[in-house]
Amino acid sequence: MVMRVGPPTHYIQAWRKYRKLSLRRLAARMENTPGEEMISYASLSRIEGHKQPYNETILNALAEALDCEPWMLLKVDPEKNGKVIDMLLHLPADKQSQAIKLIEVLKSG
Repeated sequence: MVMRVGPPTHYIQAWRKYRKLSLRRLAARMENTPGEEMISYASLSRIEGHKQPYNETILNALAEALDCEPWMLLKVDPEKNGKVIDMLLHLPADKQSQAIKLIEVLKSG
């Protein structure tokens, strides 16, 4: 069993659960070519459990499969603030700036 002190080094499992995906379904979304999985669900499980390293290619594929940005998998806990960031990312650019201004007003008040 791996014991950790401090925050996790990534939030991959949290994002997968936030998107309500099984390990098998997530692996199926990460294809090299149609019908050819990039990584097995067992490997994904080891990555989530901090027992197997990942690389930039895997991180980018995970982000695409989980409909988020790669940095979010490393820095954003979706259970705490993923919904707000998720909503901002999916707004049109003009609406994003309006939403940010509104948040700034709320923050200062």
